Amino acid sequence: MSEADSARNLFVEESRLWEKFHFNDLHMEFTSSGGIERAIATALASGAKSIAIVSKERYFDVVQSLNTRLKDGESDDGQVKIVNFSQIIQHVPDSVASRAQSFAISNQTDAIVTVGGGSAIGTAKVMALAITDMRAFVAVPTTFSGSEMTPIYGVTTGGNKVTTRDERIRPTAVIYDNSLLSSLPYSIAIPSIANALAHACEALWVPTKTRTSSLFALGAINSISNGLSSILSSRISTTNFSIGDEYLAKLAYGSALAGIAFGSTGSGIHHKICHLIGGKYNLDHALTHMIVGATLLPAMASRYASEASIEISRAEDLIKRLIEALDLPRDLKTIGLHSDEVSSLLESVYDLSRQVHPSPDRDELTALFRDIVG
Repeated sequence: MSEADSARNLFVEESRLWEKFHFNDLHMEFTSSGGIERAIATALASGAKSIAIVSKERYFDVVQSLNTRLKDGESDDGQVKIVNFSQIIQHVPDSVASRAQSFAISNQTDAIVTVGGGSAIGTAKVMALAITDMRAFVAVPTTFSGSEMTPIYGVTTGGNKVTTRDERIRPTAVIYDNSLLSSLPYSIAIPSIANALAHACEALWVPTKTRTSSLFALGAINSISNGLSSILSSRISTTNFSIGDEYLAKLAYGSALAGIAFGSTGSGIHHKICHLIGGKYNLDHALTHMIVGATLLPAMASRYASEASIEISRAEDLIKRLIEALDLPRDLKTIGLHSDEVSSLLESVYDLSRQVHPSPDRDELTALFRDIVG
C-alpha cells in the first residue's frame, strides 16, 4: 500500500469521528414512587391549560386521588383541565389513531401525560401529531419497551403496520417509577425487556449506526444483562418482580439507552419482521420480539456485530433461561399463529428480507424460523 493510500485510509478512519448525532433535550428521572404525580406536576409547570392523560383506566384512580382541586374534565378556576383518554389497543389501529387526534383537537389539548407500556405511549405519540402548541409531553413507562425515547410511532391499517419517524412526537420528559415497574408480572416484564434488548442489538448493525449510537446500544445491553442476572439470582417465587430498586433502575436505564440508540438509527430486519407479524396476525408485540429475538438476534450479531456478539449472546441466553424458568411462550403458534398461516408468514418474511440490509438469506431465514414458528 502506498503512502498516499495509507494517508487516505487514515483520513477516512479519523473522519468517522465527525459524525452527526442528535438527541433532543430531555428530562429523564428515576424515582421509587410518585411518578404519575410528578408527571402531572411537570405538565402543570409548563403552563399547560388542557392536559390529556393517555393510559388504561386502571391508572385514572391515581390521577383522581391527587392532592389537587383538578378533577376529570373540569377546570380549576377556569385555568386548567385534565381529561382522560383510555382507548389503548396494541399496534394502534387507524380508527384509534383518528379518535385520539380528534380528542386532542376537541379538548384543545396542549400537554400529554401518558402512563403505560408501548401501546399507550404509541397512542399518545399519534395524539401529539394533532397538537400545534405542545407545552409538555411526559411519559411514565410501566414496561421496559423504550418507546418513550424514540421519535418513532406505528399505525396499523388493514393488517399492515407502518412505522414513521417524526421528532414532534418524542416525549420531552420521562419518569421511571419503580413502584409501577415492580408491580409488573413476569409474563409482561420479561417480553418487554426482550423488546428493549432488541432495540439495542439492532442499533449495532443497521446501516445508519454511528459510533455514538453504538456506545448507547452497548451500554444498554450491559445494563439490561445486569438486571436480568439479578432476576435469575433472586428467588422467583412471586408473580411480580422481587428484585430491588437498584436492579429495576438498571433495567429501566438500559431500556432508555436502547431507545435512544434505536431512535437514532431506526429499525432493521428484526423489527420489520416483528412489526409485519404483529400487524398481519395481531400477535402480542413484546412476546413476538422475545420469541423472534431469541433466535434471530444472536444469529445477526455473529455475522454483522461481531464486536458485540458475546454480549448479545449472553443477554439472549439470560432471556432464554427466564423463559424456561417462568414457562413463557417459546414459539409463535403458542401466542396465536395458526398452522395454516405459516407458509404465508414465511413468504412475507422472505419478501421483506430482500428489501432490508443487512439480512439473512432465504435458507438462513428458513432455518431460523423453524424454531420460531413452532
